[in-house]
Amino acid sequence: MSSEEEEFNDSNHAMNGDVEEGEDDNNDNGGRKRRSSRGAVSYNEADEDFYDDEEEEDNEASGGDDEEDDDDDVPLASLKSSSPTKKKKTTPSKTRTAKPPATKKKKPTTSSATKATSSSNATTTTTVEYASPSFALYGSECKKGELIQKLLCRWWYAITWPDPATLPDKPPPHYDAMDGFPGVYVCTAGEEVGTIKDMRDKSKAPNFNNFAKMKSEELRDLLIKAIQEQKRQLIAAEGAGTGTEKELNVILKWAEKVNTDKADKDAAKILKASKLTLAE
Repeated sequence: MSSEEEEFNDSNHAMNGDVEEGEDDNNDNGGRKRRSSRGAVSYNEADEDFYDDEEEEDNEASGGDDEEDDDDDVPLASLKSSSPTKKKKTTPSKTRTAKPPATKKKKPTTSSATKATSSSNATTTTTVEYASPSFALYGSECKKGELIQKLLCRWWYAITWPDPATLPDKPPPHYDAMDGFPGVYVCTAGEEVGTIKDMRDKSKAPNFNNFAKMKSEELRDLLIKAIQEQKRQLIAAEGAGTGTEKELNVILKWAEKVNTDKADKDAAKILKASKLTLAE
């Protein structure tokens, strides 16, 4: 071969070498690309491993917390059951030891309380204060007070009041007599029209004050007289055996059994204890 052909072949070989080198370069680039893709996968795996390592470290670090959380996750029932058992062991002994002195103390307190109440009741019965003599004799259930009450319910059967002999024969000038009220007059002319004039004897009026000034014996006799007259008029109007007649018989028997002397003494004591006096 000539020198020119050798140079031509050399240049072809050189070009072929360059081509092969280019292919090698391409292969290298492809390999790099593959490696880069694999590298991305391996990079992600590394990240996952890294995260796994961090999670393991976190788990190790939080291991104590998990144990504490496990303690917190214990059911409340177990905790409650444990605490009362301890209290049950301690409380019965205390209560058992405390009960005997408590029962011993209650006995004297009850007796003292009953004594105090009985003494207070005794004092209240003796120190009761009444607003008026009528309240004193009626409220204390004094026999004289009962005689007065029963007589005031039917006094007109035993007493004539006012006494006709004490009344004027004619009404005062410009006054007229009131029907049903002898001795009471009403003005019908002049400047005092409508005014009432009572000319009855107040000292003999059938009221509590006048009856309380009487002896219990006199009150009893007046009551018996009033009941007998009431029964007579009742039987004349309605016949015998009525319910009212039976009630009158009960009152009559009660009045006949009253101890008048004791009734007067009891009434005097009650008025004196209440610091009350009868009006004049």
